[in-house]
Amino acid sequence: MESMKNVLVNKLGEKFSEGLGEISIKLSEKAVGKCIMSGFYEPKLPIELLARNK
Repeated sequence: MESMKNVLVNKLGEKFSEGLGEISIKLSEKAVGKCIMSGFYEPKLPIELLARNK
């Protein structure tokens, strides 16, 4: 039979790992969202700059 100290440490470890996992998932979702948003960004160039390059 485990001591109460070991049970408490195990429960705290589980809660900590669950919280850390949730935080990492939320951060990765936000990062993916920002990458997708920047992927759709298309800067508009003035026609004068385009004409100079021809």
